[in-house]
Amino acid sequence: MMGTRARTTRRFVALAAVGVLVLSLCTQGACVLAQPSGEIPQLPVSRPHIVHTDVIPPTSSVLTSWPPRGQFIVPVELVDPKAPFFYVAFIDYDPNLGTLPVIEPQESRFGPANTESRIRTLDLAIAEPLDPGRCHVIEVLVALQFNATDDSRRAHTPQPPGGDIVTWFYNPSGDLARCPTLDAGVDATFDTGPQ
Repeated sequence: MMGTRARTTRRFVALAAVGVLVLSLCTQGACVLAQPSGEIPQLPVSRPHIVHTDVIPPTSSVLTSWPPRGQFIVPVELVDPKAPFFYVAFIDYDPNLGTLPVIEPQESRFGPANTESRIRTLDLAIAEPLDPGRCHVIEVLVALQFNATDDSRRAHTPQPPGGDIVTWFYNPSGDLARCPTLDAGVDATFDTGPQ
């Protein structure tokens, strides 16, 4: 009888020890889960990127006619889909003359319909040049901010961390003869990507 009581006591003590251990582990897990996780990590500041393969009209050939309604579609990819960015458009930009943009610097903000997508699409109406019979260079630039606080002619230069640019050549003859030349020293803050 003494042996049975001793075994029962040992079982009870063993079960109590296991119960305390399980309760202790559950409590520790609950404490870890209940503690605040700290600050939410912020996305790094990153420049917008034009999805060059998806621009309309494509940049793979010279435009021989102006797009209907002057429509140029530029998809822009962002690391943070809620981040605002600026865009601007030029025709025949000349840094020596300080060419005025055909679309002044404008801000693109997210709306309720596109807060989750990392791609924001710019649907731009760019008026045909006054002299459509010759070659023209059309540029759309995107950046978090441009150097255009006091003069929109400076909107061709992005502020750090940089920007991106897409370029179309327009010539009714279909070639690049007598086209304006691009400055070979394009600012390193641009990513010209695959054209």
